[in-house]
Amino acid sequence: MARLTGANVTAAHTEAAKLGRVRPVAIRPFKESEARAVAEWTYEPPFDIYNGDPSRFEDYLAIDDRGYGFYALANRAEEIIGSCCFGDEARVTGQVPIEGVVDLGGGVRPDLVSHGIATDVFPAIVTFAISTFRPMQLRTAIASFNERSTRLCLSAGFSVTRVFDGPGRQFQELLRTA
Repeated sequence: MARLTGANVTAAHTEAAKLGRVRPVAIRPFKESEARAVAEWTYEPPFDIYNGDPSRFEDYLAIDDRGYGFYALANRAEEIIGSCCFGDEARVTGQVPIEGVVDLGGGVRPDLVSHGIATDVFPAIVTFAISTFRPMQLRTAIASFNERSTRLCLSAGFSVTRVFDGPGRQFQELLRTA
């Protein structure tokens, strides 16, 4: 399992701070009560594709031996403001694992959408992935309608590499060098 240390989170926050404004965020495994709450999050259409499934809250607690899985994004008050995921959990149907590439995904709490949270914490997620997993590249998939997330990833150094058909819609695949 990847080592989760305060150094990973500190390095992520320090690097993110260099890239512009940033909200302090801890990236850590979920507690069961938090996983249950996140699994109940619901978003307005068309973002409802990101809704959780309360019957599968355990998915947020599973971290494999490489450290891949879901992580909580907690603010200084330990409130969960979002989540991120790595590995299988971040891949969309139509993507296959690639050696040296870490897949990542993330989202913010529904009531915080469009408040600049993702812009503030995404650099920390990227830096956490690089310092924890040491990949050659990072990859993400975004529903093609989600222009805000696409712009966010492009501003973080990702490039669109392909468009593909995923569950019920088209997705863009983006890559960046770690």
